[in-house]
Amino acid sequence: MAALLGFFVFVIVAVVVLAIIGAILRALVIVLRAVGILCVAGALGAAIGLCAAAFGVESEYAWAIGLIVTVLAAAAIFQRGSSRWRRGWDAREEVFPVPVALEPEAYAGAIEPRAERKVSKAWEQLTGMLPAADVRGLNRARDACARLLAASDAQPLALELMETAVLIRRNLPELAHRNASLWSDADEAERAGLSAGIVADVALLEKRAEGQLSALRRNRRDDLHAIRNHLAARIDEGA
Repeated sequence: MAALLGFFVFVIVAVVVLAIIGAILRALVIVLRAVGILCVAGALGAAIGLCAAAFGVESEYAWAIGLIVTVLAAAAIFQRGSSRWRRGWDAREEVFPVPVALEPEAYAGAIEPRAERKVSKAWEQLTGMLPAADVRGLNRARDACARLLAASDAQPLALELMETAVLIRRNLPELAHRNASLWSDADEAERAGLSAGIVADVALLEKRAEGQLSALRRNRRDDLHAIRNHLAARIDEGA
């Protein structure tokens, strides 16, 4: 009996110790991340302050400018890093969204990955407020937006893609929420008006997403032509 009691005590102590170690490790990660952000932001602020001083700005104002830049840069880096960390944690191994290339009327659920669950929920809400005849158009817009989100995540330095991805992630859930809040107690005529507005809104999203995806494809084709021309020119030189 004493041995069994000792075993249970050992297990409890081990669990507590592991929990404490895990908490300490998480705290260290947070501290190291904060130090890294402050170092990067501080270096940027110092560089801006020195540049301001070099252009004749008085030293106290130059350092004030540097301090402001440091604070703003730290806030921007922290916010962007937190957003990416949350999406990456939710997605686990899903690095990029993988939209399903089906006919619009064949969709049967979310085509976005788990990291985009708010966007998926918004699309489902909007779908529920449309007559069957308009669902095809919404699914076409949803497909375009899913492909744009995938392209934005795959090319984080493409600013136009990133801007539209942020627009979708921030505003589509709000659009669905506001329509749903009016839908619950709306009469038939009001619901028809809400549905028409949804159709118009998602058509605008589709137009913007498809336009940027088309531009992306053109750039890729231009890059391919450029490398082909480069290869041809080098081969001709060596012939």
